[in-house]
Amino acid sequence: MRHPDLKLSLGFGFPELVYAGVQGYRNTFQFGAGAGTLPGYNHSIFSAFVQGGYHFGGKARYNLIPPWYTKALLCYGYEKGSTATWYTVFVSPRIGRNMYFGNKAGLDIEIGVSAEIWKKKVERFPSNWNFDFDFPSCSDHIVWILLSDREINKLLFFAGNGMGF
Repeated sequence: MRHPDLKLSLGFGFPELVYAGVQGYRNTFQFGAGAGTLPGYNHSIFSAFVQGGYHFGGKARYNLIPPWYTKALLCYGYEKGSTATWYTVFVSPRIGRNMYFGNKAGLDIEIGVSAEIWKKKVERFPSNWNFDFDFPSCSDHIVWILLSDREINKLLFFAGNGMGF
């Protein structure tokens, strides 16, 4: 069993969109950041987010982190359309579960709500049409653990003893 200290995740969710992110762990606390976009769409859409959370409950089969977690996500969104540009900030509290398929790969599934806490719309050609959606929040992640605590300690040992890479 191992304790993941750094994890790469690829996934889809709202408000993250199609994204790549990195998560770090300290005991049962997680923190991370990432960025996403919506490819193939005729707009320019971008998101950047930071997150923090806490793992609890149960025992995992392949690592030392409990599989259940809660987290909060703060996400900045940018969308540039043909008539306007939108800038938004969302907060998204969630609950989720890790499901690892081995020592390195797994899936995270989570659900929560997203609340828009700030929005700015800059219109190019002002119109009278206004139709906004507010979605529930959910996402799936495929994860790959980059370094374990043992591998990080080994790197720090060699670096501290003047044995460069």
